[in-house]
Amino acid sequence: MSKQAEESNRSGFRPRWSVLQDVTFVLQALVTRACNIIATYQAWAFNQPVSLDTSSVTTMNYMFFIAAAFNQPVSLDTSSVISMERMFYNAAAFNQPLSLDTSSVRDMTLMFSFASAFNRPLSLDTSSVTN
Repeated sequence: MSKQAEESNRSGFRPRWSVLQDVTFVLQALVTRACNIIATYQAWAFNQPVSLDTSSVTTMNYMFFIAAAFNQPVSLDTSSVISMERMFYNAAAFNQPLSLDTSSVRDMTLMFSFASAFNRPLSLDTSSVTN
């Protein structure tokens, strides 16, 4: 670092590019937060059939998180999934038969927490689960 730059830093002066980086970071954070709020609001009322190619998906964390109205049959290829953390967390209306290949899953943390209507038999392979 040059002597002039060192003196500038000691005096509290910040180069213009540094200030612009900070402003850009803050704006990105605000946009991300706004998108998360919108997504959460939309998820709350979501109740549509789900048909997705999930054969290459390795994480399904938060997939139906706060989808409080969701109560549709779920058919997903979960053979590659290693994490299902909070997958049905607060999916309060969900009560559909569920068949999931969980042989590779290592994390099921709070997977069905607050899924208060769910009352179906489950047969899950938990031999790889550590969390």
